[in-house]
Amino acid sequence: MAGWFTNSNIDAAEIASVYRTPDQGVSAKSNSNIGVNDYRRMTPLLNQGSGNNAVVVPSGSTIQYQDFGETGGVISASNTYTTGSSKGATSYTFTGAFTAGAAAVARADGSSTAQGSFRLGSTNQTMPSLNGIAGFGSGDQLAGIGAEDALLGGTLKFVVYNSGGGGNIADTDWNTIYIRNLYPGGTTTSGNFTFYNGTSTVNRSDTAGSAPLIYSWTSTVSGNYRIWSAGHGISGLYSSGNPFPLGTGIYMIEIT
Repeated sequence: MAGWFTNSNIDAAEIASVYRTPDQGVSAKSNSNIGVNDYRRMTPLLNQGSGNNAVVVPSGSTIQYQDFGETGGVISASNTYTTGSSKGATSYTFTGAFTAGAAAVARADGSSTAQGSFRLGSTNQTMPSLNGIAGFGSGDQLAGIGAEDALLGGTLKFVVYNSGGGGNIADTDWNTIYIRNLYPGGTTTSGNFTFYNGTSTVNRSDTAGSAPLIYSWTSTVSGNYRIWSAGHGISGLYSSGNPFPLGTGIYMIEIT
């Protein structure tokens, strides 16, 4: 039984294990009363990507067992820290789910501070296997996804671990990450506005700007980790905002 991602032989019991109770996965779901349509507000993509993936699911869309493949839950947490002296200090907000080791290579202060969870309804920091997900192979595990933000923007971070060393993880192992925020019942209201579950998309091939200043995803290796990074905010690859998990929300992730 897969603890997070799955890409074959998907059945009701596995959906109950990974997605738990709709629409946020905060409690366990009995295998005896699984209805696939109950989860249509949770999957990042519907009908293998041909459905409406941004808001409440329209009546004409369909959901397939395959739509659950290569997906899993993330519970995002947030903390702040400061680097530098009092005159030149910079304050950061670090959001997402990270193991202690991933945080150490992704945070500006190098602190080994774990946060969030890679499974719905859990504080479990065990890294999910990525074997068979996108281009990832044996020994590759998800160690972190989120962002480090300062005053005017920040940097998205996607971190993968391999016990044999980060060099064993290819820079090209993924193409697209879909991130779907989850609200109770699929919506949340603020004042006179109603916000729906929405799916954000980041592509490793995304670029912005023009020569000589072109923004794109880059990756580096640190010990057993490969870290992909992309700027967002006033300047950077995603100037309109942060498409990765924010604050203390609940999200579904799909990597292809």
